[in-house]
Amino acid sequence: MESLSLEKLCLSSIINNFSIFNFAYSTSEDVSLLRNLEFLQKLYSTYLIENLCETKKLKSEYVKFLVNKYLKEFNFKKFLSLTCWEELIERVVEIAKGLLKVTFAGRMFEKHPKKVQEIIELLGNVEHLCLYIPFEYDRIMEYITRCCPNLKELDLQDNDYISDKALRTLCRVEFPSLRGLRVLRLDNVKIREETIIFMLKNMPYLEVFNTPYLIRALYYFHKKDLAENKLHTVQKYSLTELAVHYAGPKQKEYLTIFTVLCPEIKKLHCTVDNKVSIDLCSKFLKLEELEMISIHNRNNSFKTLLRSSGVSPYQLNPMKLNTFLKIRGKNLTSLFIHGLAISTSLLIQSCQKLEKLNLSEIDFHYEKNACVPSLKYLKSLRISTDTDSSYIISSTAADSLSLILNSSPNIE
Repeated sequence: MESLSLEKLCLSSIINNFSIFNFAYSTSEDVSLLRNLEFLQKLYSTYLIENLCETKKLKSEYVKFLVNKYLKEFNFKKFLSLTCWEELIERVVEIAKGLLKVTFAGRMFEKHPKKVQEIIELLGNVEHLCLYIPFEYDRIMEYITRCCPNLKELDLQDNDYISDKALRTLCRVEFPSLRGLRVLRLDNVKIREETIIFMLKNMPYLEVFNTPYLIRALYYFHKKDLAENKLHTVQKYSLTELAVHYAGPKQKEYLTIFTVLCPEIKKLHCTVDNKVSIDLCSKFLKLEELEMISIHNRNNSFKTLLRSSGVSPYQLNPMKLNTFLKIRGKNLTSLFIHGLAISTSLLIQSCQKLEKLNLSEIDFHYEKNACVPSLKYLKSLRISTDTDSSYIISSTAADSLSLILNSSPNIE
């Protein structure tokens, strides 16, 4: 059971009796009491909103106390259960200039489109913006470009449509400030490949560009450059995250190209089916977080036959990750691997900076009496097996897990 600090005990009591504090704030003229309540606003407004929302104790009459000048972030979605939206929006308008992170709710465009525009025009200091934009309102992108010069992250992943014209607005020459955007999330938006490359070239500091069309756009435009320009100079991008899903026969070519185009990659998700693909992943020199999934031995009927015999399909000739860990393990802070073979002692010795480790369907190679250092930074460990499989975990796997646990004094 988690031990509660005095601070958390006090805050828990405040939340359970918040109506009393709100009443005092609304009616009291006691200077000392009001000063203490202002201290509560200054340090804990965000915490109070979060917890009152989670415990379903958030009420309309609390808006004046909670939505105050000390807030640095505001999420309209936390207030969806309330009926006082006119008052709420007016309060946000008053404090908008000081906000650094804002999350809009979709209903605002339906019922208060002009107020959304008014709020965005006041967000001169905002660094993180998350919003859903209905089809007929994608011109709001112009306001974002013009009014949010300090924006670092734009989260539009709840949208299923934004026009290419609106997206290109983010790169307008007359508003160069958004060229400093670091994170752009467009997970569910269909985008033309030409628009993706246009944005990458005109946002030189973009590190995270979440779109399922990114990989194909990078590949085909590189091939186009190769054919047209003979690549006297290679276009490189500042991306630090990349998800390379299985592309069949082109997988090796994809990875080869991306190691050149995206030299800054720190977080990589990759599906592999052969040793060459694993070796290519080691060419990303700055890797810190890796998610690698093997689809070797992926024939379903073959896997079913093995399972009926009590054998995991990943125990039959799995690909080894040991060489990769020797080369790139030293900087990894997060590692998720599925369906691969590893030497347990080598994993511990090579990945001393690991904070998160997730092992799924692993063929463990255990060296008895191995002397290994501690994984002193490891806080999270997850081990999983195929839920459809009836095979029994081997003694080697059990010994390997025991070695990892005994070497990890700070697991939470």
